[in-house]
Amino acid sequence: MSQVRHQQETLTELRQFRSDLTTHVEPLMLSVRQNKEETHALRLELEKLQRQIAKVQKHNAEVLSQLTQLQQTQLMAQAEEMPRSMVAEKLSQDRDKVILGSREWVWIDNIDQHLKARIDTGATTSSISAVNQVQFERNGEKWIRFDLTTRKQSFTVEAPILRWAQIQQASSETPEKRAVVELWIQVGKLRQKVEFTLSDRRNMRYPLLMGREFFKDIALIDVGRSYIQGKARTENSAKRNSAKPAVDSSAELSQKHSQKLSTNHSGDMN
Repeated sequence: MSQVRHQQETLTELRQFRSDLTTHVEPLMLSVRQNKEETHALRLELEKLQRQIAKVQKHNAEVLSQLTQLQQTQLMAQAEEMPRSMVAEKLSQDRDKVILGSREWVWIDNIDQHLKARIDTGATTSSISAVNQVQFERNGEKWIRFDLTTRKQSFTVEAPILRWAQIQQASSETPEKRAVVELWIQVGKLRQKVEFTLSDRRNMRYPLLMGREFFKDIALIDVGRSYIQGKARTENSAKRNSAKPAVDSSAELSQKHSQKLSTNHSGDMN
């Protein structure tokens, strides 16, 4: 009898344990299902927001194109009201300006290479893709070394720090401090020293963004065309490259080897 009673008590305890376990497990399973449903709902909401963003971007592009056409119409209307001498002067000034597309090839002296750039009429300053930034001193001046990285290549660039800029991103409440450097570039017949803020643009389609400070008063932008100027190259760079010996130095070979190793054959993306 004692043994039977013990077995019954054990069975009762097991049943109670199973009941307690079920009581704890069921809320957990319910919570898991709810989390899955919430995750799915969030994913659907994210996809909806992405579609809305795409529509807004398309609308903005259309508005920008309309504004450009409106500005051209206003200029024509103003020209009709101007004295002929002023009209002739205005036309002469515009003929002297370079026509740039919404995207252009930019030659950079520091790396002796052309890179794709986005010509952004909505941006004030220009920016360049820069990762692995290291500050150092040279001849008592503050310099910075960074990797100019595209989706296909990476180049090491060294330049004096011109100043520091506070950049406010739309996605962040806190301004970002960025170094500003000057680099010699050329687009078509435009050759000048341009200020660039250093920014990580590895996830962007274009490693360079050229803002209004670069092209104001010297160029007109045709947003409906791209690569109007082609791959212009400075005479100094061409002469410098043609004067290089047939056999590269060990340092140059090492640099080329490192650049080759860093080559990534993925395609361009926005």
